[in-house]
Amino acid sequence: MRTAHRWPWLLCLVLAPTAPLAAQAPGVRVGAGIGLLDFDGHPRTGIVGARLEASLSPNVFLDVGVAWFSYGSRSGPADTLPGFLMPDVGLALQVPLGRLRPYVGAGVGLAADLGSGGGAFSAIHLAAGVQLDLWGSWAARFDYRIRALASPHTDSREITVGLTTRLRLPWSKPD
Repeated sequence: MRTAHRWPWLLCLVLAPTAPLAAQAPGVRVGAGIGLLDFDGHPRTGIVGARLEASLSPNVFLDVGVAWFSYGSRSGPADTLPGFLMPDVGLALQVPLGRLRPYVGAGVGLAADLGSGGGAFSAIHLAAGVQLDLWGSWAARFDYRIRALASPHTDSREITVGLTTRLRLPWSKPD
């Protein structure tokens, strides 16, 4: 079996232990965003992603996400426009300052090459950002993330902006 076909199973192994934490957390947020990615040796490109945050305490949250980007030329065949899927999981420390919540975090994940080369590479990341409460359960999230890939020994830098919303779960505290 090619490595590219193994990454969903590896992702399940990474994320499965986090599911009970997310389910028991008093605050769970989901969100999506867009941004710019600077991938070593390639021109800047767009990136899209989705995140799930589970509060473990007022200052610590579990941060689970997935991002996708594609680079290349649209002038060639479809397989010359490869894409990468980058799932990750990490912990973040935040300092709530009223409506503003700056945070820093670190974690691990994968970078799965969906192009003709295939393959999945382990990755570590550092993140810094801020969330700004907007109205009700909605917040804006600004994130800067650096990823180091184990192979091909490269890194990426990404800046994203997006919206998050707090989920209304049966055990959640009212606003």
